[in-house]
Amino acid sequence: MTQKNTIFGVGPQLVAVTAAYFLLALWLGRLAGLPPIAADPFWPRLAGILLLAVAAVLWVLIVRTILWMYNLGRLYRGGFYARCRHPLYADYILLALPGLSLLFNSWAALTTVPVAVIIFRRLIREEEDGLVASFGEEYEQYRREVNALFPRLR
Repeated sequence: MTQKNTIFGVGPQLVAVTAAYFLLALWLGRLAGLPPIAADPFWPRLAGILLLAVAAVLWVLIVRTILWMYNLGRLYRGGFYARCRHPLYADYILLALPGLSLLFNSWAALTTVPVAVIIFRRLIREEEDGLVASFGEEYEQYRREVNALFPRLR
C-alpha cells in the first residue's frame, strides 16, 4: 500500500534511526575504550567541521529545490538531481554523518555510515513506489538512468 509522498519522504525515519545508532555507537566506543580516529583530535575535528559546513550549504540548496519542485508537482531532473535521485539523503549519509564522526573523533560513530546506507535502501522503496505512482514511466526512466544515493560523475 503506497501513500502519497509527503515533502519529508523517509527523512524523519532515516534521521531518527541513524541518530540513535550514532549515539549508541559513540557511547559504546568510548565505553569499550576504542581508539580515536587520531591521537591529536585537531585534524579530524577540522575535517569534520569542513564536511559539516559543506553539508549545510548543500542542504540549503537542495531543500530550496525540493520546496520549489514539490509545489509545482513535477519531476525535476536537473541540478543535483541529474547526479543522484535523492541528493538530500546523500548529503546526510555521505557528508553529514562522516563529518559528525570526525568531529567526535570516533571510529565507532563512523560505522553509522554503512548502517545508514542499509537503512536508506530499506526505507526508500516506499518513497519510490509513491514517486512511480505519481510520475509513472517518467520516474521509471529516471530510476534507470540515475543512481539513488551515490552520485554518478560524468
